[in-house]
Amino acid sequence: VVGFVMFCVLELKCVFFSEKFGYIRELWVDAPYRHYGNGSKLLQLAESYFANCSIPQIVLNAVPSAEGFYLKNGYAESATLISEEGNKMLTKCVNILLPNPSHKEYNVD
Repeated sequence: VVGFVMFCVLELKCVFFSEKFGYIRELWVDAPYRHYGNGSKLLQLAESYFANCSIPQIVLNAVPSAEGFYLKNGYAESATLISEEGNKMLTKCVNILLPNPSHKEYNVD
């Protein structure tokens, strides 16, 4: 096994709104395979999944030794979120895939 990524869609609900976001639970690459882009490829896999589900916001809990990796991949430190362990929470917005309005299914004649 070179590595793996665990991710899911979470939903926050209250009386006034409901919002879905992507959550990356864990990303791991075995030591001999690090620094070859494998972690970034796994991260891109999760990001593509969220984009295809029209979920633009991604959140993850970064252990201190991995913060640089996530920052390099476009994540930013959340100003308001802190994990129960005291680790920084990082966020990223991804471009969602919108339907092509010129496609025949979306044309109104």
